[in-house]
Amino acid sequence: MPAAYIATPVLKAVGPIQLPALEETSRVLSLWDPNQRQTYFIYGGSWMAEYESPKGLQFNATYGHSTNQEIVNASPEVGLEVDDQVFFRPMQSEFVLLQFGDVVAVRDGRVVDYWAPLSG
Repeated sequence: MPAAYIATPVLKAVGPIQLPALEETSRVLSLWDPNQRQTYFIYGGSWMAEYESPKGLQFNATYGHSTNQEIVNASPEVGLEVDDQVFFRPMQSEFVLLQFGDVVAVRDGRVVDYWAPLSG
């Protein structure tokens, strides 16, 4: 069972991504692939982690990774709104967790403790 997740908020939710100077191509791509019809900007990014929740999110390879804010695409059925949380599952926790503050321990939906990651 997974023991650690990264949570990050949705900063902005818009329709299909509009590629500069390729607006018509962007429209065609969103018609062809329903998972390109919704665009979310999330806080942070470029983590060694995989999308966990909500299901259906995909990395936008056209824009690439960013440590400031990252672009994520999905079908409109995902239904995220500003301030909703996106969860990632770290692929290498000993590296990824050092990029954050304390680990928040949650049991049965309640915060039960805070743990500082060991730095070496």
